This record gives sequence, C-alpha cells and structure tokens, in this order.
Amino acid sequence: MRLVPVIAIPVACALISCATTPDVRKEYYISLNTPIMEEGNMVDVVRDKCALETEFSKRIQSIANEPHRSFWIVMTPNPLEQVEAHQLSVLYLEISNVKVDPRGGSRGRESLSVSGELREGGETVASFDASDSLSGITIFIPGPGGFDFGGTEDACATIDRVISRLAREIATWLENPTMDARLGDAT
Repeated sequence: MRLVPVIAIPVACALISCATTPDVRKEYYISLNTPIMEEGNMVDVVRDKCALETEFSKRIQSIANEPHRSFWIVMTPNPLEQVEAHQLSVLYLEISNVKVDPRGGSRGRESLSVSGELREGGETVASFDASDSLSGITIFIPGPGGFDFGGTEDACATIDRVISRLAREIATWLENPTMDARLGDAT
C-alpha cells in the first residue's frame, strides 16, 4: 500500500498563493440624489411618485456595480465638493430635462436628459450628455367610474425603463470615459 502525502490547507496556501486578489476597481463617487435642473413639463405628482432624484442615482449604482465592471460607484450623502477635496474621483450628474405625460398611456413620450462630468483632483477629465425617450404603454385600470388610463403609475413605469437604459449607457461610458461624449438618443 502506498501512502499519499496530504498537505493541510494552511501549508498548501503557504506554498502557493491562496490569497484572494484585492479588489482593484476604480471608485467613482456620486450623490445620493441626482438634481433636476429643468423640469420640462413634469408635474409635482409625477416627480414625487417616480422619485427621480433618488431612483436615478440608485439605478446607476446598481448597474455600474455589476461584477464584470472595472469600477465601483459609491453613493455618498456628503456634498461632492467635500469628497472631491480628498482627491477622489467624482461623477457629477444632473437631470437636465424631464418630459412626462402625467396621464400616462400612449398620450405622449416620456423623455429624460442627463449630463455628467467626471472630475479628478478638481479637474474635469470627461463629460457626457445623454438622453432617451419612450412612448408610454397604455394600461387600463378599473376604477369607480369604469376603466381609466394608468396615469402616474404608467408614466413612472416608462420613466423607469428610460432610467435603466440611460444608466446602462453611462456605466458603459465609465469603462472608457471621454470628453463631450453623447450617449443614448443624444448621439
């Protein structure tokens, strides 16, 4: 009978590298809320119900932090100027235009325009303008007076799809950021 040597895991790890590779992905900081600079024809009920300022930041972080990406998005409650002062990479975002039909349905196109600047050490190193739009999908909801259009739920669902598409475009841009890029329908 032949004995086969068994090497305990700690000994084996000493002989070969078992250490996990540290995460060396670049970090970009964004604000918890993406400000809306020009509201287009958006009404308060849609603004409040769709929660655009917070949902846009969350969606970018969610899509950008997929495992195959070469970077992380970190949302911070601190003013970005304070974060940037620590020589960290900051992505300034602003929703520059929102067009929403608060009645939802196929009565109009929901659109969103976003601009962004990537700053490192106080200098703008890359920038983009992005826009996207979709026609709403009519959803009839039974109500006290019969059927009615989906209204704000419909508009929010369409804007949510636009947010996802733009967030994916921005995440792809962050893989190789350039100056004055045009993303989505802005191309």
